[in-house]
Amino acid sequence: MARPWMPLYIADYRADTSHLDAAEHGAYLLLIMHYWTTGGLPGDDRQLARIACMTAAEWRRARLTIAAFFDPGWRHKRIDRELARVDETSSKYAERAKKAASKRWSKQDDKHASSMLGAPEPQPHPEKNGGDGGDAQARDPDPLGRPEPAQEPALPAQPASLITPEAHALADELAAIAGVGAGPDTPPGWCGAAHRVQAWLSRGWTRDAVLIGARASMARKRDGPPGGVGYFEPAIAREIAAQAKPIPEVVTLPAKTIHGDPHGSYRQGRGDGFAAIAAHYAARATGGG
Repeated sequence: MARPWMPLYIADYRADTSHLDAAEHGAYLLLIMHYWTTGGLPGDDRQLARIACMTAAEWRRARLTIAAFFDPGWRHKRIDRELARVDETSSKYAERAKKAASKRWSKQDDKHASSMLGAPEPQPHPEKNGGDGGDAQARDPDPLGRPEPAQEPALPAQPASLITPEAHALADELAAIAGVGAGPDTPPGWCGAAHRVQAWLSRGWTRDAVLIGARASMARKRDGPPGGVGYFEPAIAREIAAQAKPIPEVVTLPAKTIHGDPHGSYRQGRGDGFAAIAAHYAARATGGG
């Protein structure tokens, strides 16, 4: 039986759990939610840690405190009582609805059967036979003349998943880049990575830019894998900004034309320089400089 909601008596919960810290509160709530939807908890500590979104070390520290709320075999008396009450109420409502429907149809059958005892013969309906007065007659589909049961309203279409397959695949790629496991081996800090990736894709961030930013971020990291996919976001944002910058324009300058013979000019210039030096020393030798 599907149980989309769970009763939570806040005053009782706060009175019983006032000694828990934030992590223990979260673990306990996740465990009782799982208990409510499935009817129990597994006995394996690894599975319990996964349900509580804790690492093995975190679960070992919190296990004794949280186990105090449960009986042996991880049974929970309060939740078992609530489950029994909900199941009993649902069964009563289902049985009551079934009896009401049966009674309603029984009355309709008796009424139509009695009305058909003195009913006249069906008459032809010219408008239904093309107006030609032929022998064809309109007949009720049911010999007793019962109306067809009303059609049940169509169920609303199930909403499409908010997380696309592309986001799931990209989240697995980022987990591999970070050096953490994917699927059932994903560390607790990476729970919900696909939701974060879907938000990036919804902003228009491309897969290539996300992967480039993530790899650049891991190339600078020296202290082990990141605690979550959000660690990559600053580097990815920088990569997105860099890709959005306009490409600088290259201005081509016109080529400069050199007239004459550069070698001849050089040689001529060099000769003029030597002549000037010789004239200077000659003037000094003669007392003119």
